[in-house]
Amino acid sequence: MIRKLKWRQIISYIGITILIALFFSVLVYFSQIQLRPEKPPSLGISFLWQSIIYDWAILIPAINWFAARFRIECDNWLRRLPIHLAAALFFVLAHVVLYTFSFYLYHNFSPPQYSHYLDAMQTFFFSNWLVSTSMYFLILSFLTARDYSRRFQAEQLENAELKVKNAELNSALAASQLSALKMQLHPHFLFNTLNSISTLLHKDTRAADEMVARLGDFLRLTLENSGEQVVTLAEEMNFIDRYLEIESIRFGDRLRLERQVEPETLQARVPNLILQPIVENAIKHGISRQIRPGKISIRAQRVGEKLQLEVEDDGPGLQNGKSGNGGIGLANTRSRLFNLYGDNQQIEIANGAIQGLIVKLEIPFETNKEIIQQ
Repeated sequence: MIRKLKWRQIISYIGITILIALFFSVLVYFSQIQLRPEKPPSLGISFLWQSIIYDWAILIPAINWFAARFRIECDNWLRRLPIHLAAALFFVLAHVVLYTFSFYLYHNFSPPQYSHYLDAMQTFFFSNWLVSTSMYFLILSFLTARDYSRRFQAEQLENAELKVKNAELNSALAASQLSALKMQLHPHFLFNTLNSISTLLHKDTRAADEMVARLGDFLRLTLENSGEQVVTLAEEMNFIDRYLEIESIRFGDRLRLERQVEPETLQARVPNLILQPIVENAIKHGISRQIRPGKISIRAQRVGEKLQLEVEDDGPGLQNGKSGNGGIGLANTRSRLFNLYGDNQQIEIANGAIQGLIVKLEIPFETNKEIIQQ
């Protein structure tokens, strides 16, 4: 909005205007002396003629207030035009009053060519009304253009601040979702692991000791990456290895792991803990539901500008071939991928060609450490 001026600013503005008028009056005075040395002009006349312009400068604070009160917009300019035409008449009269006062002041309030103050005002009004009206609308146009410029800059700043705020909110949301995922993951996983350790203590103390050691490694990695939203695929695979080492002790020969990870994908950046809930689902719904040995395959490849990740098990798969949501773990995965990449990501769940289940993720292939930190 057009900024309104305070009284101190108005007084300072009028004082500066008068000083500028005096400065230019002196310049005109000395230039006229050089042009016509035989008939030097009067300094008062020079200042009087300058007041035709600078009297308008004195009126600018009032015009500024009026422009703020009746601001012209694209949708209201036709309704505001009569108001500003009336205002133009008012300010033209105000300018005539100021100029007539300057004229009378120069002639010690008794100019020979005018018998009355109103006669002088009438003459000055009809001789200058067109120029004065144009001057009002010129000043109004300048103030309106300045107003639009300031509002545009304010909107740009507000949009920039809004983008930063949205980025911070998205970052907080992603962090909270990661924390929620860990809270859902760890109690369930720890319960199963501790139950397995308790069972092994009575059957195989060596295996129980090994599981405790692997559990310590797993928890250490979890704490080390607790504040990271994205990690390299190599770090994510290291985490999965620690997790599967514990599960391998639980399931023994019933669990086999197959990795088909292209070397160039190991430096790709992926969301932290993105594979763990998928692998956990594969073990829970695939391996643990069958007596025979099972296999989990993890594949990673680059396809153009995309990184494709697949987790496949050879368990019973989806009943009747119908897709499902995969429970809490995959629901969190879907939400996290959408918050990080928007529509530039994809997750698919389908039965394998022969048996089992395949979960496929597709995200942008990024290796820069400065990628999305939302």
